[in-house]
Amino acid sequence: MVKNYISVTAGKDIGEANAILNEFQKAGYSLDRGYAPAVGIQISEKTMKGIKPNNFRMARFEDVPSLVELVSVRAMPVIHYNTKNLDTLFSQISKAFENSYSHCKLVQVNANFPEKSQLEKIKDKFNELKISLQIDYRGLDLEDAANKIVAYGDCADYILIDPSRGTGHAFDFDSSTDFYLRIKDKRPEYGIVLAGGFSGDNAEGILGKVIGKIKTKDFSICAEGQLRDRVSDEHWGQDILNIEKMRGYLLAVKRVFG
Repeated sequence: MVKNYISVTAGKDIGEANAILNEFQKAGYSLDRGYAPAVGIQISEKTMKGIKPNNFRMARFEDVPSLVELVSVRAMPVIHYNTKNLDTLFSQISKAFENSYSHCKLVQVNANFPEKSQLEKIKDKFNELKISLQIDYRGLDLEDAANKIVAYGDCADYILIDPSRGTGHAFDFDSSTDFYLRIKDKRPEYGIVLAGGFSGDNAEGILGKVIGKIKTKDFSICAEGQLRDRVSDEHWGQDILNIEKMRGYLLAVKRVFG
């Protein structure tokens, strides 16, 4: 059984993670009631090799074990794993969780439609690990995309619906809610995570509209880009966490979910 959560990404270092945890606590979130507070920690195949990223949201790989341990006391740590080399996904995830599995039981795989066999091997090795798949369904028929997703069976636990692909662009209400309903109709046990441009200014209105259409609060949400301030246009992701923006988002979501 999956647990719904409210997530802030990214906790790239101890300072950022502590700031997120403190705001969750101030807003009244806790692991023992309601929607779980969650902190997304981003790593990639490159950062695992010690390559310094241009993206400021990425954690240093050597810091990840201490980060997930810190987060796990007050929230649900979620490792967001980015890769383009899907043929070696199992070995990459194995390395990513080598020293973090004891404190982190959820990985978000940011790789579109990985092979089921790779996920099966991950599940065999880490039998308590939940897998969230970020699916890019742009350009696909929603019914066809939903059928491809449910073919993963028990190898997937959560499906992330984020047409913006982490860029913070405005939430796509029509396609996201339609996709939610199609997946839940075919695989009701899957957890669905909605993302795409959530902020303190819009979360309450968007979520109310979503709930009005799908007739349930059975979903998780994740916010990232709109909670950060850009410091450079040289590369994507060169931004820093804005505490005030995060606080507004958490309070707005709390008003919806209680």
